[in-house]
Amino acid sequence: MALPPLRRLDDLLASAVARHLKVAVVMAGEPNTLEALRLAHEHGLAEGLLIGNGSQIRSMAEAVGLPPPAFSVIDEEDPRRATLLAGQAVARGEAHLIMKGRISTGALMAGLLQPEAAFRTGRRLSHVAVIESPGQDRWLAVTDGAVHIAPDLSQKVEILQNAVDLVQRLGAEEPRVAVLAALEQVNPEMPATLDAAALAKMGERGRFGPALVDGPLAADVALSREAAEVKHVRGPVAGEAQVLVAPCIETANVLIKGLQYFAGARWGGLVVGGRVPVVVASRADRRDTRLYSLALGCRVV
Repeated sequence: MALPPLRRLDDLLASAVARHLKVAVVMAGEPNTLEALRLAHEHGLAEGLLIGNGSQIRSMAEAVGLPPPAFSVIDEEDPRRATLLAGQAVARGEAHLIMKGRISTGALMAGLLQPEAAFRTGRRLSHVAVIESPGQDRWLAVTDGAVHIAPDLSQKVEILQNAVDLVQRLGAEEPRVAVLAALEQVNPEMPATLDAAALAKMGERGRFGPALVDGPLAADVALSREAAEVKHVRGPVAGEAQVLVAPCIETANVLIKGLQYFAGARWGGLVVGGRVPVVVASRADRRDTRLYSLALGCRVV
């Protein structure tokens, strides 16, 4: 059954209800992760395949109120081996998502990229955050704030495509993509503007399907119709962007966290491009961020 287009993040909790997907949690002995899984279970989203120290996991699950019917445990204390087990569970159809527990994002991604994990699809992995800010009339997708440090043009092509594919699954038929830079003019001394112009030309020639891609665009022009008018920047993306492609990991990461802490935004995020989505919540991420990330994964899997 086709789901209606996403309007607000809370729609994720309703649209995925009663799917009861299985989430493989790597090194699951982490209370915030188990609490997020409890909330996901209460919303009818998912149950857990918890990989790690079995006795520790069961003790923490009891402490956060995660009932035994909501999870099963694989006792494996080695992080690399736990990651491989999660990937193999996905390959066998025993899990539909992967979530990070008490393991670094780098270690988790490195493990999943091993051939034994059976996780790779031939596509590049990248992170996409879906953000809802108070007072805004639309949600935004921001990429890549977690995986690629300083992507080159060929990597940005795949990062952009991953983001387009995700937002199309959320109901955006013609995603409007702004490739960010500090200004709207191409400047040979600013490589981000060169990459942005190249991506915009690729979009014009159909490289990203129905997506409308423009760049380079400064963030104000991408997000504000008024700023676009003042700067005389026209086009279907100016002031109407749904997807923001950042030039580097710092830009995307600061943008996501700045919107959260300065503007009260709510968000969820996924690493996409593998066999299934991966939730890589930070230790400092709020409970609602973890829940929305799980719900987002359940929506697009």
